[in-house]
Amino acid sequence: MDNHAATNEINFALAIEAGKIGTWRRDLSTGLIYQSAVTSQILGHGETETIIPFEYLFTYTHKDDLEKFREPLEPLIQSGEPFDLEFRVWRPDGKLRWIAIRGKSIKDETGNPREVIGVMFDITDKKQAAERFRLLTEYNPDAVVVEVNHCIVYANPSAVHLLGIKDPLQWPNHSILEFISNDSYGTVVCGFKSINEENPASGLHDIRLKRGHATFIDVQAVFGFLFWDGQPATQIVMRDITAIKKTQHQVQHLSNRLSLIIDGTGEGIWELDVPSKTFIFSGGFSKIIGRQESEHITSAEEWYSIIHKDDVPNVQLSFQECLKKKIPLSTCEFRIKADDGTWKWVRVRGVIVEEDKSGQPLVMAGTLVDITVRKESDELNWKHAHLDILTSLPNRRLFRQYLEYEIQKSRHVDKRLALLFVDLDGFKAVNDLYGHDSGDILLMEAAKRLQGCVNNLNTVARVGPDEFVVILSSFSRMEEIELLCQSILRSLSLPFSLGRTKSYVSASIGISLYPLDATEMDELVRKAEQAMHVAKNGKNRFSYFTPELDEGARERLKIINDIRVALSLHQFEVYYQPILDLRTKRVVKAEALLRWSHPTLGRIPPATFIPLAEELGIIIPIGGWMCRQAIAFC
Repeated sequence: MDNHAATNEINFALAIEAGKIGTWRRDLSTGLIYQSAVTSQILGHGETETIIPFEYLFTYTHKDDLEKFREPLEPLIQSGEPFDLEFRVWRPDGKLRWIAIRGKSIKDETGNPREVIGVMFDITDKKQAAERFRLLTEYNPDAVVVEVNHCIVYANPSAVHLLGIKDPLQWPNHSILEFISNDSYGTVVCGFKSINEENPASGLHDIRLKRGHATFIDVQAVFGFLFWDGQPATQIVMRDITAIKKTQHQVQHLSNRLSLIIDGTGEGIWELDVPSKTFIFSGGFSKIIGRQESEHITSAEEWYSIIHKDDVPNVQLSFQECLKKKIPLSTCEFRIKADDGTWKWVRVRGVIVEEDKSGQPLVMAGTLVDITVRKESDELNWKHAHLDILTSLPNRRLFRQYLEYEIQKSRHVDKRLALLFVDLDGFKAVNDLYGHDSGDILLMEAAKRLQGCVNNLNTVARVGPDEFVVILSSFSRMEEIELLCQSILRSLSLPFSLGRTKSYVSASIGISLYPLDATEMDELVRKAEQAMHVAKNGKNRFSYFTPELDEGARERLKIINDIRVALSLHQFEVYYQPILDLRTKRVVKAEALLRWSHPTLGRIPPATFIPLAEELGIIIPIGGWMCRQAIAFC
């Protein structure tokens, strides 16, 4: 490479980096995507170059965008045509971002795609700006019209209503000039001429419009200059002031009636004077916070002082976005402190009700509703659905959500994860001897001890009557797992105080590791439980999962399935062991011994199959058969 080419390549790389343009390359033979540092930053994968499997990209993609992203991509790659796609992705930090990718496949000598190269942009700001503009216009109570060369190219719903045109599809055939009365025509023409790129907005103009064929209305209009699809355009924002004047008395009357209605419902009414930052509260506000009318809050500073400190930023943001006209309606739920010291949940809604001549908000008003009962009910329902009622630990449902999340996080950052399955040895005996109430006390204390052994970065859950799990996601060395297990065993071996008596239990802990033992959630849980059963053979110890446990479990399952039909298939045999009288040296009796000859596993020891027969409840028919055989032998 000559110096000139090298310089061009460096300049290109610098331009890419300065423009925050990410580059990527997908190797079609391996399915791997090679991401530049900027691409990794956009996707939240770090600040260095990364390599990820192509399929991983779909795990980040918003579910509503999968079809429009995934389905058209492969045909475009095969055709070799350039593609330009926009979709949303979830970053590991939980943020949803809009990205755009542009790319093209590179073909080999045979004409088949070999790789795909492209660039990536973060277009979240652009999308949010477009959405804000849409909301500002679509929900704007003022009529908004955009003209290009005196042809209407856009009108919001308020404009459709204001001008009375029934078919919005006919907008391009009209100009706002067609709706102007003769005495206002010159004013409107001056409004059009008064704006340009250097002077993009006019002042307020009072004009008269024709609505339909005969009705005239008075409006205030503001003209603005902008570009629409690359062409110079004029935006006219109009407010019907005729209706306001005519209905002012009616509005006041309705306002008084509404105030009485709200008083009856217990809702509070508030009004904010924006320039002075002072409040006026009425309606049921006093009852909600427990103050007398004469003790009402007046300043914004005093208002924010009774709001829970964790909720203040959200409340301020909601108010500011409405005052800046980013949203038409401010809605926020938060906690306020009543005079008796209790925290109450309220929902506040508000809109701008008065502006000055320049369009700056003067007054904002709305309602305040006590929603404490609903919030408490929602919280109670959530707890019932996700928390163990006895110990307040995450239940099986919430544990699976946490574990799935930790597995996904570990998969993205390439970290290990340990799952500890903890079973209490001897708990059933405590329940049987002292009763379920004592058993509940023991379980609650065991849960506290488990939580005391585990830091806040890890999770403890109850998944069975006497079974707990620990999701260990923050460890760097294997020794930390063993130290934690030893700490749990020591803690649970200490005596439990059950009223007037003390009781002892121990614990058996099974351990499975991600991704060494399993990469899927159900498999990881199953293998930890298998390891726990091994530990339970000795009790008060811990055991790691090993591949041999799977083999043993499969063999045990086969024996369980086959012993159910062994009797009907005549696989059992009876052997007789003589018993001698040593004084007379004569056989005085014989002991009947049951043996099982399995067709594939061979002779199965009685110590293996008899406990299983007892567990399955088929030992009685087997014993009856054996008794009949022994009698017949005699």
